Amino acid sequence: MLVVNADSRRLPRSIFKEAHLNTIFAGRQAEVVKFVGEADDVDELEALFTNDQWTTAADDLWPRTDGQPWAPQDFEALRDTSKFSHGVQTTLQEASESGPGGKPDMMYRLAKSLTSADQVPHQLRTVFSEARMLAG
Repeated sequence: MLVVNADSRRLPRSIFKEAHLNTIFAGRQAEVVKFVGEADDVDELEALFTNDQWTTAADDLWPRTDGQPWAPQDFEALRDTSKFSHGVQTTLQEASESGPGGKPDMMYRLAKSLTSADQVPHQLRTVFSEARMLAG
C-alpha cells in the first residue's frame, strides 16, 4: 500500500496523478493508494492530529525557551497556512531549543507521544486496517 499526503497529487509534475497511478497499479490504485487527509479535507498527515495532541506533545518534547506552555491556539493559527507541517516544524524549531530536527523526527516523536490506539487519527487507523487486510 502506498500512503501519500493528499496535497501530493496536486503538485506540478506529480507522479501521483490518476493516469500515472493507473499505469503503475493496473487499475487497483483505489485499493492500494491512499491520500492521507483527503477524507478529512486536509492536505497533510500532520493536520490529522488535533491541536490538543500537538500541544501535549510540544509541552513534553519541545518546551518553549520563554518558559510559557504551548496552547492549542498556537497550532490552530498554523492551520490557515499553506503548509501546516512546515508551520509547525518552523514554530517548534524557533521557539524551543530542543525543536525537531526535521519533519520525520517531528512526526516520529509525535507518534511516540501517543499513549493509546484511540489517539491515532481515525483515518490512519482505517489505512492501517486496510493494509493489514491486503497483507492477508
